[in-house]
Amino acid sequence: MTTRAKFRVDNVSITQQSVYDKVAQAVVKKEAITVLLHPVVGTSKENEEFYASTPSGEISLDIINLPAAIVFKPGREIYVDFTATDEPYTTPR
Repeated sequence: MTTRAKFRVDNVSITQQSVYDKVAQAVVKKEAITVLLHPVVGTSKENEEFYASTPSGEISLDIINLPAAIVFKPGREIYVDFTATDEPYTTPR
């Protein structure tokens, strides 16, 4: 089953992130695009329906595949689909 939400891109910034580089076998700094999204508000009939189900929340992404970040522009509305994996959930110990 998939649950769809609708979010608005509120902030896009360039940051530096520490990531593991397999080739260098070390943690290195890479440029990233940090994106902050919040649920849409009732600015349209569709947005009112999404807002009724998801009135608050936040998604923050650090994207190091820079071409993939092109879709995230401040003010743009984005559909987000949540689909469970087939892996069973186990409680961390």
